[in-house]
Amino acid sequence: MSSNAANVKKVQGKLKELSVQISKMRKAVPKIGTKKDGQKLRIEIESIRDICSSSIKELTALLGITTDCKSKREALELNKTYRTKFVRDFGSLQKDFKKVNSQTLELERKTSIRSSDITMVDITMAPDVDSNYSGGGEQQQQQFSMEQKQRVNQIHQQTVQTEQMLQQERHNEVQQINKDLHLVKDMFQDINGMINEQGEDIDRIEADVEAATDHVEKGTKDLQVAREIQDSIAKKKCVLLAIFIVILLAISLPLIINASKDS
Repeated sequence: MSSNAANVKKVQGKLKELSVQISKMRKAVPKIGTKKDGQKLRIEIESIRDICSSSIKELTALLGITTDCKSKREALELNKTYRTKFVRDFGSLQKDFKKVNSQTLELERKTSIRSSDITMVDITMAPDVDSNYSGGGEQQQQQFSMEQKQRVNQIHQQTVQTEQMLQQERHNEVQQINKDLHLVKDMFQDINGMINEQGEDIDRIEADVEAATDHVEKGTKDLQVAREIQDSIAKKKCVLLAIFIVILLAISLPLIINASKDS
């Protein structure tokens, strides 16, 4: 197997793995906030998120999609057609992951806030519930309070983590937008440079055309003058021929007349 074929197979495998993980996360999202929600589901989602992030970083390096010159040099050697296709597919998968991840984080945040509100209501109602206990109810009250506090702390931690993830997601999106803006700026600078270079060529061509037009006009005038001179020479030749004929007649007529008299 050639080096290019091996690289193609490697990138295809990574793209497929990323696609599979995104599909898993898409299937897990509707379960958040339902009876199927729980610590196991959250751990699964977090694991999928880590795998997707790792795959995106690896594919970014493999395809050389970065402004870092060193990373570009370390990118895999790929056929131009394959590279274009892989970059397009990778961009589509990145958009899918961002969309699903944003939905997941938003649902996690809403679920955490709702759970926190419910817990606070339970804590508020706790004295009324505990008053129903008789006998050694003080120990049960303390245990109930501890459980409620732990639950509140757990939900608070989940809420904080979710908010941090949302902030990180927004930060990553802003960074990506900045990178895209820099890329567009570089493209416009390149286009501007090309326009300037081509503008100089166009100016030079325009000057050449104007010079050629001047030469044509001058040549036309020269041809007109030459035609006038030629016409003038032709007229002069006719006049000279007429004079020559007159002189010839003037010389020959007396001779002819004298010859006639002698005879």
